[in-house]
Amino acid sequence: MPAIIRFGSHGGRIDFAGALESLVDLQGYLSSDAVDATGVAHTHHPDSGILFKSIQVPFLQQAIELVKSAARSIPAIRWIGWDLAITPQGAVLIEGNGAPGFAALQVLTAALHPRGAGCRQQLAALG
Repeated sequence: MPAIIRFGSHGGRIDFAGALESLVDLQGYLSSDAVDATGVAHTHHPDSGILFKSIQVPFLQQAIELVKSAARSIPAIRWIGWDLAITPQGAVLIEGNGAPGFAALQVLTAALHPRGAGCRQQLAALG
């Protein structure tokens, strides 16, 4: 499944309802515009004006290793949605969700897909 990063805007909370979300590639670059909870895509952050696709997430490889290590520590749970924070010192594990929702991924991928297909292909590929 793809990595998703969330950004706050207009002083709002960084939760599903108030966040802007973007896909992150394996090099840590944002690989899509950011989408809000209503499915509207934004090329630039509404507060700072920064182009989303110009952002590289620091410590991405550290974050990947962190969630791999955490997942290996509880092998009985095969599906976990990990929440992390990227701080100036590195990646920090916040929590693992044993029943992660797909709402954020569905809204994001449907808004970015030319026909609004959503995340069906990604989920089907999991078998």
